[in-house]
Amino acid sequence: IGVPAFLLQAFFLWFSLTVSGISIYFLTKELFPKLDQKIYLLAPLFYWFNPFGMVNVWNRFLNNFFVFYAFQPLVLLLFIKGIRSKKYIYAILIGLSSSPFW
Repeated sequence: IGVPAFLLQAFFLWFSLTVSGISIYFLTKELFPKLDQKIYLLAPLFYWFNPFGMVNVWNRFLNNFFVFYAFQPLVLLLFIKGIRSKKYIYAILIGLSSSPFW
C-alpha cells in the first residue's frame, strides 16, 4: 500500500501501548473502585515499565510479545466484566478482539 515499514511498526507499537494503557486504567478502576484518581493514572505507567515488562517485552522487542502484553489486560477486563454482569456479549468481544491475531 506504499506505507514505509518503520511507520507501520511505529503505528503498531503506538496502538499496542494505547490499548494496554487504557485497559490497565479501566482494569484498575474495576478491581479497586475506591482508589484515588492519581493511582489510576499511575497504573498504566507501572504496567509499561515494570521489571518483567522491561526484560521480557522491551528487551526482546518482538511483535508477539507486544500483542500478548497489550491485549492481556483487555481480555482480563472483558472477562471480569462478563463474569460480574453475566452477559455473553463479553465472551463475543473477547473472541473478536483476539481474532485478528490468529
